[in-house]
Amino acid sequence: MTLMFGKNKLLEYSEGKVAKEYPEVAVFKRMADYLNDVKTIKRINVTGKEMLYLFEISGIGNNVSYVAWEKRDAFSGEDQASTNYILPLPANNVKATDIFGNKVDEKTSAGQVEINLSDTPVFIQINK
Repeated sequence: MTLMFGKNKLLEYSEGKVAKEYPEVAVFKRMADYLNDVKTIKRINVTGKEMLYLFEISGIGNNVSYVAWEKRDAFSGEDQASTNYILPLPANNVKATDIFGNKVDEKTSAGQVEINLSDTPVFIQINK
């Protein structure tokens, strides 16, 4: 079973208790926290940007946030430089964090967010 499931292992157990968490656990926890109060998720198509994945996430209490990344080759995609995008998001004050918890630089102006994206998902939170 290790051949089939060992590569996706998140935890080690000893005597029925968690003995070790692998680094991927933090990524899954971060994603679960970010998506905790989701009501709907809607894809936003940006004309001329077919490689861009941009999703609007509506949560309980009318909170709206976004997640975006660029579709790339599964093997060489992470070796490529990030691509600059201008996203049509109605925001003047945002916080962008990638799935690993790293801050992602962005600029906002006139209802747009300028951000560099790669194949790593970036969560974009609108600060009101």
